[in-house]
Amino acid sequence: MSSTPKSLSLGLSSNDYDGSSVSYSSAFIALDDIIIGSESSTENTPEYVIAVIDRSDSKVVFRKCYGKDVNDHIMQDMQPFINKDGEYILAMTTKCMYFSYLPTGPFYQFLRDCGADQGLRTLETLAGNAASQLYMHMRYLIVGIIDKNPSTYAIEAYQTSVRGGELVKSLTLKPIKVGDNYLYTPIEQIIKED
Repeated sequence: MSSTPKSLSLGLSSNDYDGSSVSYSSAFIALDDIIIGSESSTENTPEYVIAVIDRSDSKVVFRKCYGKDVNDHIMQDMQPFINKDGEYILAMTTKCMYFSYLPTGPFYQFLRDCGADQGLRTLETLAGNAASQLYMHMRYLIVGIIDKNPSTYAIEAYQTSVRGGELVKSLTLKPIKVGDNYLYTPIEQIIKED
């Protein structure tokens, strides 16, 4: 008889600070003791940090940092994970993002299919405001299920600011029994286990 797998902690962070004398930025995803992310930088270079996690064994099966050209390249990389029956979790965070680098086209639709909703739509609305485009930084993160059918559940957070800021989200990947197997599912709370 198999025992229930242990829940895992998942954290996402995005921060950038644009001061008068010093600037820095970083973004990372932490799955228990695995860190995926961009290097801390004194340059305000836009990046998306992406991880794909196998729901059956919690292994990170894909990780990559994308720059300004994310909309041109990410969908080719995501292709092996899309037409599956909810076998993978997408974890994504950003750093130093301006509205001109928001997801567009197929990437935007992919995030919506992973469950992105209010956060992504709010940023899209703000991006339509010409004044916002000139000066606002944004931070966005999402944890959702990649499925061949659009998901209605994801955990997302966003933040906008003029000079920078920090956005941090902690959650749990909880193993849920489905038939004879367990599938890790993102839960928007921290679950402590003995």
